[in-house]
Amino acid sequence: MDAKLWEYTKYYYDASLLMTKNAVLINQKAFDGLPKSVQDAVRKAAVAAEERGWKASEEADRVAKTDLSGRGVKVQKPNPQLQAELQKISSTIVAEWLKSTGADGKGIDYDGESALHDFLGAPLAALGHDAAVTTVVLDEAALAAFRERFPAHLDADRFELLSMERGA
Repeated sequence: MDAKLWEYTKYYYDASLLMTKNAVLINQKAFDGLPKSVQDAVRKAAVAAEERGWKASEEADRVAKTDLSGRGVKVQKPNPQLQAELQKISSTIVAEWLKSTGADGKGIDYDGESALHDFLGAPLAALGHDAAVTTVVLDEAALAAFRERFPAHLDADRFELLSMERGA
């Protein structure tokens, strides 16, 4: 666990709000240009990758919670009131985001151009509109060095929840 939450809090409420997700992207024009048998194989592989991905995410979540618990953090499900408040906050955030995007967000015209960028936003591959398959190598050492130089997790506020009741 990169964030070292045990240094900041004694409680972790497992509201199942986040799961690590990965994506495999393919240019639609490239996909459409594949023979049907290959498209079917890609779809089948995607289903298998999704299943593996969810299992890996669930295992990572389980390991992280076990680690937190082992470091003295009390891991628990939120009570119904907190869960309802988290859901309300989530709904508000989504509604505000949708409202703020207006016609621009709803009218984004995606033309099928594909690209891949690194953690700093630098382009790793620009595939354009042409049908293409590419492989890139991600620099794990550079990412680790960046995280060392930019430890955003250290900006976390230290706090302790004293009560779950409003006004307490």
